[in-house]
Amino acid sequence: MDDAVLSQTGKKTSVANGERAVELLSKSSIISIGHFVFGLPGDTIQSAEHTMERAARSKLDAAQFYCSIPYP
Repeated sequence: MDDAVLSQTGKKTSVANGERAVELLSKSSIISIGHFVFGLPGDTIQSAEHTMERAARSKLDAAQFYCSIPYP
């Protein structure tokens, strides 16, 4: 959940948009599950830690974490 990493991977969204979506789902009593990928271009140890902290503080009902693995 880092805007710089999202931008470098070509995602056309922001952390704020994701947080707002989770907030709306929570208010509507809709279950939400977050999927987080580590190791994308521009990801650092600090941004990964920041992502884990934000995920833990979020109103997500569940979260899954993945490692990016490049294939030839």
